[in-house]
Amino acid sequence: MDSIGTQFRDDTITFADQNVTQDGCTYSSTNYRSDSNIIVFNNKLYRKAIECIEGEYGEKLGPKRLGELKAAYSDVEQAVPEWREPGCGYAEVQRIIKEENGGSFREKAIEQLMKTLHRLIDDEKLQPGNITILLRSKGVMSEIVEAFNEEYTRKNPEIKIVSDEAYRLSSSLVLRLLIAAMRHIANPDDKVNTADLTRLYQNVILKQDLAFDNVMPDEDMAEMLPEAFRTSLARLQGLPVYELIEQLLQLLGISESKDDEAFIYAFLDHATQYLRNRSSDLNSFLDAWEENIGEKSIPAENNNSVRIMTIHKSKGLEFHTVIIPFCDWTLTGDTRNSLWCEPKGEPFDKLSLISVPMKKEMLDSIYTDDYNKEYLYQIVDNLNILYVATTRAKSNLFIFTDGSDGRGETVSKIVNAVVGGGLDKLLPEASFSDETFTFGTIVGNVKEKKKDEEKEEERNPFEVTPTPLVQPFVYHENRITFMQSRELTRFLATDEKEKLQYEHLVEGELMHMVMS
Repeated sequence: MDSIGTQFRDDTITFADQNVTQDGCTYSSTNYRSDSNIIVFNNKLYRKAIECIEGEYGEKLGPKRLGELKAAYSDVEQAVPEWREPGCGYAEVQRIIKEENGGSFREKAIEQLMKTLHRLIDDEKLQPGNITILLRSKGVMSEIVEAFNEEYTRKNPEIKIVSDEAYRLSSSLVLRLLIAAMRHIANPDDKVNTADLTRLYQNVILKQDLAFDNVMPDEDMAEMLPEAFRTSLARLQGLPVYELIEQLLQLLGISESKDDEAFIYAFLDHATQYLRNRSSDLNSFLDAWEENIGEKSIPAENNNSVRIMTIHKSKGLEFHTVIIPFCDWTLTGDTRNSLWCEPKGEPFDKLSLISVPMKKEMLDSIYTDDYNKEYLYQIVDNLNILYVATTRAKSNLFIFTDGSDGRGETVSKIVNAVVGGGLDKLLPEASFSDETFTFGTIVGNVKEKKKDEEKEEERNPFEVTPTPLVQPFVYHENRITFMQSRELTRFLATDEKEKLQYEHLVEGELMHMVMS
């Protein structure tokens, strides 16, 4: 049963120290990642969470499955390393109460997230690179990125937010311009694409804020594209895909872009890989862009930026400060699904399998155990996701929960029940007021030693921050010409005088062979 509890939990942070005794308690493992307050907070959170689940969902789980759940989380608590400073680390849980006509939980959570970022970056002077935002799914990532850019990046370009989604090839404006140009060559009569190509060229290359609010004649639209591109369409249509890409980078001025070299080189690499085993057909390549090439990502820059990612991708990683803004996902999955069950008892056992809707009514049927088992797996899966998120934090942890008493079984309800059920009484220096639980003191930036204080032999070469090498894209025109052999020239000769000339050359070669 232990495999249920560890199928998603990241237990690589422990070193399996058996029977570690601290404060009268025995732990089966030690957490070497997090500060002491983070470890203590998580220990109490999950111990109390299991108790809340037992009281709230014990009937649906049944005695057998409830026992399995307790067994799976019997070793969830971890010991604090002896060398860890006691009382170091900070945990905060904010229950967001939706006011009447005051917006959704998601809107309020994003608003609170921006306030927390201001508090950390502006007031606590925390480096943005020390902050990571974790999400259950990437579907809401764009909303946070947009809000962050409005709050920070447009006012202070040095403060950025980065994510794997932001570094997808399809997110690059210069590559979208390049693809629009390739589509224009494949289908010049597509007016919608032509308009998009013109807009992208004006916005990205010429930095002109152009928007098509009114209908524009085709002639005027064409004039907004570079003349060298417009006069080369016939020639470009006959080029292989890779050479076409190189030509377009030059003709549209994309190669002059200084901030997009990484996207351009990555795109060329993927184009080379695609063409290695496929024909150089433009339409097929454009289809491949839509299906998979555009979804490829380049490595995110290792700069001082706030990072945002999904909880799943964060597994195994460590971050100084973690913020979980949407801790409201369902605890028991989608009950609209059906279960495939093996009927027991006559006359139902004549069927090998049957699809049964996942409803509470199954508790009063022969499928009680099937329901209990599936219910247990759903709770464990979603609770483990929360476990992974909260154990990513090294020093600071912030959790936003939905404080409304809405319908449904969510992770928010479990966390709220724990926080509101006297968790502050179990932890020293913890407090709970105004729907906010706090424990400890915010930990600032990690102090770095000055270079002159470091000993050369103590420096770790793997911790040296590499200096990015910017290599601008340079296009070299292909000057390959066709060289015709003398044998082919003689074979293609049609004039009698020319044929006679080559016969003399052959005769001379034969004489040379005989005399040598």
